[in-house]
Amino acid sequence: MSANEPAVLPAAEYDALTDTRPAPVAPASAKVDRAYYWMIIPVLAVFGFFITLPALIGAFFSFTNYAGYGDWHFIGLTNYAALFSDPRILQSYGFTIFFAVVATIVTNALALFLAIGLNSKIKWKK
Repeated sequence: MSANEPAVLPAAEYDALTDTRPAPVAPASAKVDRAYYWMIIPVLAVFGFFITLPALIGAFFSFTNYAGYGDWHFIGLTNYAALFSDPRILQSYGFTIFFAVVATIVTNALALFLAIGLNSKIKWKK
């Protein structure tokens, strides 16, 4: 075979390379390996203890007048009504949303500019 002739694969190798059938799927009744549980349970416990539990406690106390010490009383949505009627809080929400939108647009525009520049034809690129 010369350098200019295309390589020809045997039929079995060609079929193996061009097979478009989906990969086999395990049956639905397959048992999960016990090692999976030994790895996932500690992660879920730590996540629950350090993320979920404080979030739930914070959500509970947001409906009370608790100041971090002493007694607390349930006051319902009063904290949220005060939160959304304070102009300083509304101004900070507006700035945060504006900043997020501008940062997203600028980041994506810069990334697009860099991607187009890197994929364009430049004279020293082979």
